[in-house]
Amino acid sequence: MSKPTKEDADLLIKLHAIASKNLEAWQWLFNLEQMDYEAFINKYPMESEGFTHFLRIASTYELMGTLLYYEVINEDLLLDMYGTYWSKMGPIIKGFRKATGSPRYFENYEMMAKRRQEWLKKHPPKTQA
Repeated sequence: MSKPTKEDADLLIKLHAIASKNLEAWQWLFNLEQMDYEAFINKYPMESEGFTHFLRIASTYELMGTLLYYEVINEDLLLDMYGTYWSKMGPIIKGFRKATGSPRYFENYEMMAKRRQEWLKKHPPKTQA
């Protein structure tokens, strides 16, 4: 991957501004317990605030993943800045796909999560705990 450019940094700042508009949703995600789609949809029906938070987070990651897939943003810059919470969101998204018959829902988010796992293997922490 090439060195991040000023354009990459500007785009990352814009993405962060989008994500920051949903602070309540991010706080919800931090507190979300891991569950499958059935448990999730029972706890957070489609018209609920929790389901809205889920869609906001997943859509933000889908946007990031799409930019990553098409190489519009520097991979190192994006994956260094953002975790993906796929361990929490993935089971829900996979169930959502099955329930709606839409296997491509949030596919770029899933691709980003997989790429981040590979990226983490090649990029150890910059500081020690």
